[in-house]
Amino acid sequence: MLGKKRKQFILFELCLFFSCILFAVIMTNVTTDIYQKHVYEREGTLLKKVIEEHPENEEEMIQLYEKTDFRKVDTSVLEKYGYLTSDDLKYFQDLKQAHYNLLVSQIIFVTLLFIVLNIAYIWYQWNQDRKLKELDRYLLTVLAGNYNLDIRDYEDGILSSLKNDVYKMSVLLKEDKERALEQQKYLESVLSDISHQLRTPLTSMYVMNDLLSDGKVRGKQKKEILNKNRAQLERIEWLITTLLKMSQIDAGTVTFKEEKVVTKELIKKALEPINIPIELKKQTVLIVGDKKSTVILDQKWTVEAFVNLLKNAHEHTPVGGMIIIKITDNPLFTEFLIQDNGTGIAKEDLPHIFERFYKGKNSSSESIGIGLNMSKTIIQKENGTIMVDSTEGKGTTFTIRFYKADV
Repeated sequence: MLGKKRKQFILFELCLFFSCILFAVIMTNVTTDIYQKHVYEREGTLLKKVIEEHPENEEEMIQLYEKTDFRKVDTSVLEKYGYLTSDDLKYFQDLKQAHYNLLVSQIIFVTLLFIVLNIAYIWYQWNQDRKLKELDRYLLTVLAGNYNLDIRDYEDGILSSLKNDVYKMSVLLKEDKERALEQQKYLESVLSDISHQLRTPLTSMYVMNDLLSDGKVRGKQKKEILNKNRAQLERIEWLITTLLKMSQIDAGTVTFKEEKVVTKELIKKALEPINIPIELKKQTVLIVGDKKSTVILDQKWTVEAFVNLLKNAHEHTPVGGMIIIKITDNPLFTEFLIQDNGTGIAKEDLPHIFERFYKGKNSSSESIGIGLNMSKTIIQKENGTIMVDSTEGKGTTFTIRFYKADV
């Protein structure tokens, strides 16, 4: 069946064709009227001339004119007596021929116009159908998972614009698919790492539990095994808690508050969980700089980030070593430098230390590889940046900057 637009176009063509024919007929009638007017004027002039020269025949001439179509009378007699010249005859003949030519040319023009319009419409429809079929094939290709075809069209028109929009959509679908694959790979990697991190302490606990169940372990050795089991349970609890916190941040469900926090108090709270281990290793913590300055951030989550950084510094600083925390405040940002004189980070590990579950060659056996990643994520969520500079055998410096919102 013909489409709605095609039916409308054919109806328009027919109306135009018949309108042109009607116009040609009207123009022909107008031309005929003009032709007759000229003929009648010539006849009247001729009759008047005859009557003037032969007044005695006036009544007879009038009767003859009324009863006879003067245009069909044999004009040879009139021409013989000089009442009708050869130029007059040529004029009548030319006028009739012009009238005929006009009618024929109008009909030919209308017919040719009709044919040209049909050819133009057929070509237009063919071109549109071709583009639609091309677009349909492209969509089927995209649905099949192939996003590499390029159907961008730089011509004008609705279909060209539609093709460009479909291409943009396919590019977005391709990017979404690639992101989904990356997320799938990342999730598989994370689950594998989590499984490994949980399997290690659980295996150790199974072994120690078997030793205890034999009943052969007593006294000090039994207490030592129980303490190790407790340490492994604490490690598992910390891992699960940390992963839950990271998943909350990744999912965007954490709302970071804007609190006015004194920098020195922030550092003190971050040191609280590791004060005892620091004392046991006889390490010194030195806080210098603008200790009374304030910074706008979420204290709870920022403490979480600094705990991981300070814990990392403590673990890699030798017995009797020093950890320096320098605070600097200026109109642009508030800066924290956490510096230790520990083992440092290998050059090949530096680009990866903030990656989740990454463990460098100088990492301890207890390291899981998620603390620094979590710290960086939290700091970035609070309009901050973190950088690291390290030299093996000399120590590591973390530089944290929180930029002020009104700058």
